[in-house]
Amino acid sequence: MGAKSKLTPEAKVKLNEAYIIDASMEETALLCGVSKQTLYNWKKENPEYFDDLELLRSTPVLDARRAVVSKAKESYPNAMDYLKRKKKKEFGDTQSIEITTPKPLLDVLQEKDTTDTGE
Repeated sequence: MGAKSKLTPEAKVKLNEAYIIDASMEETALLCGVSKQTLYNWKKENPEYFDDLELLRSTPVLDARRAVVSKAKESYPNAMDYLKRKKKKEFGDTQSIEITTPKPLLDVLQEKDTTDTGE
């Protein structure tokens, strides 16, 4: 069995980098130069640190949200697209579809049967 890998300050820098770009565990392990099992061991040994790292995974989403909102200011179509997605009830394209089906054949046959016999 190999020597246990320590969570060094250098490894923490690489972990931060990986989590900021929402890298997968495989990609994070590759970037850090360790196995996935080592990452899981570090996570088990340092739960608070890894809880903080998880918050970094939202970074790309926040960056994308900033880009969307800033582009919405540039043009009406961008603004409307944003509103349609965020406020569907108010700005979304709504369509109402009504489907009318004919009376089931069995009901029609039963009605015919009762009128033929005079019931």
